[in-house]
Amino acid sequence: MSDQKKTVVLGLGNPIMSDEGIGPAIIQQFVDKAEDYAHIEFVDVGTGGFSLLYHLEGVDKAKYVVRLLRDLEIPFLLIVDKDFIAPYLNSEFDSSLGNDGFPLYSEEFKNPEIMDVLVEDSADRSKILDCINSNYTTIMNILDNYPIFCMRYSLDLDLAAVASAFLNPKRSHLD
Repeated sequence: MSDQKKTVVLGLGNPIMSDEGIGPAIIQQFVDKAEDYAHIEFVDVGTGGFSLLYHLEGVDKAKYVVRLLRDLEIPFLLIVDKDFIAPYLNSEFDSSLGNDGFPLYSEEFKNPEIMDVLVEDSADRSKILDCINSNYTTIMNILDNYPIFCMRYSLDLDLAAVASAFLNPKRSHLD
């Protein structure tokens, strides 16, 4: 196997929306001359291009998508769970649950590099970490200035998997 990195070129766009179809049209031009570009894979992702986030899921790969969208000046909004921003306090979900049944998070970013890209102001990043377990409203007020929306809870894990989260009358759902 070669040590050479694979090059993939993606064509994104909707061919029935006039100039928005330029990505797939360019990809088709290269595909028609595939023998000249055997070392490059050309992919027409059409209108489903943003579904690439699903295939590139995870903090480590999301940084590439975020940088690409930012550098191409394509408006975007990244919607994430808290565990995208900060890891669970004790690394694992089950061992990080607080007395109220909800997970607690480390006061560090899971991937500082991507947070530097998404939240440019270092004071804002620090405040997010200061509030990660205590003040969701402050976090959302900060993130309102950036292309990221953080869910207060992960519906698939934090709420659905922890019965005590639903049953705790002391849990205030307003900050």
